[in-house]
Amino acid sequence: PSLWVKGNVIALSRLMQAYISKAAPELVQYLNPVLGVFQKLHASKATEASSFEILNSAIVHFPQEETATRLPQILQLIMTRLQQDQSTKYTALVTTFFAVFVGKYGAHVFLEHMNAMQSNLAIMLLGKIWAPRLRTNAPSQRTEAKIQVIGVTKLLCETPALVTDGREVWAELLVGTVQLLSSKTF
Repeated sequence: PSLWVKGNVIALSRLMQAYISKAAPELVQYLNPVLGVFQKLHASKATEASSFEILNSAIVHFPQEETATRLPQILQLIMTRLQQDQSTKYTALVTTFFAVFVGKYGAHVFLEHMNAMQSNLAIMLLGKIWAPRLRTNAPSQRTEAKIQVIGVTKLLCETPALVTDGREVWAELLVGTVQLLSSKTF
């Protein structure tokens, strides 16, 4: 923990991501400390981007059965911070995490976890946070744009309830995705 001071955060978080991507099976036993680093970095606006990079790497590389028990706490941290801080930067980080999450685990798991926290929370997040972000603050990096397209496409295609319960949200997500696909970024 004493190494995680401002000047070292970016380098250490990238080192941690590299270890996770190359040796996830060996590092599963250290998932709690990895998530502890996420929590510490997530608490500060200066290091929040690094926290999400570590979290995204953990979601992608660690087995779902290992992260599943910890997801409610992770999502609670993110939702609490999102209520307090809806800045453009934080919204972009959260929606990228959501896209990685949906891309890895599927739309049903995302909806299930969100709605377990609060009824219809998923529809509300999609309509008030994710869809507007796609329209007004589309990703400028090609990799992030691809991540968004994959996540939103899985939501649009794997969630029939979204068509019936959130028809307007479904349409907004579709429009945002088409705009993103036709942008210079893609």
